[in-house]
Amino acid sequence: MLSVGSFRSTRNVDYEQLETWKINVGKRDLKSAGKRLAILKERHQTLDDEIDLTVTRRWLSETERMRIKELKVRRLRLRDLINSMERKDGG
Repeated sequence: MLSVGSFRSTRNVDYEQLETWKINVGKRDLKSAGKRLAILKERHQTLDDEIDLTVTRRWLSETERMRIKELKVRRLRLRDLINSMERKDGG
């Protein structure tokens, strides 16, 4: 099983595994919405760090540019989900 800490410890995230984990987190019964919110924020920050690391390079291949685009879309979806959860929880 993939843990939140494993995302923080590496810059090379396996995005297939991330998608699988995202689905499993959605299905898993977490103790509180606050815990799920914290996990989502952690994942958002991990994506943010990955994007920041990649865009600092002088030259990016087409594949790298597409990867950054995908990361930004995932980050935006996470932000939307976080905002939605915060509105529901009043937090």
